[in-house]
Amino acid sequence: MSQKKLVEKLLEKFEPRTPRELERWEQLFSEEIVLDMSPQAHYQFLQATQDLIVTSKTEVPTSYTWEIAQSLLSNETYGQKTHEYWLKIGNAQPRQLAQYIEYCLETEPQYLDWAEEAFTCLLEKRTLTA
Repeated sequence: MSQKKLVEKLLEKFEPRTPRELERWEQLFSEEIVLDMSPQAHYQFLQATQDLIVTSKTEVPTSYTWEIAQSLLSNETYGQKTHEYWLKIGNAQPRQLAQYIEYCLETEPQYLDWAEEAFTCLLEKRTLTA
């Protein structure tokens, strides 16, 4: 079994509960292997890390979450789901949501609606915490 297939298989059971568990995953599997996975596996990775990122009190570092999310935004099947992922993440990690908004504004005109929705989400978050 190739390392890529092994990672995809392990990903089916991957549910990190602490930032350390996520860091360990990244130490075990290179960015190159993870970025070469299928769009479905990429989305599974985002889903697996979402709860940890949302519930963590500190920013959860991941070396390739951003690259994975960027690749999925243009995917017909996972684009909208990935946008919704960023909105959920943004409630807990406003800095990451701001980075997402910037990406949407600088990339494709089709992402302008997503940028606007994310910006509204960011403003609502600031209003709720102010």
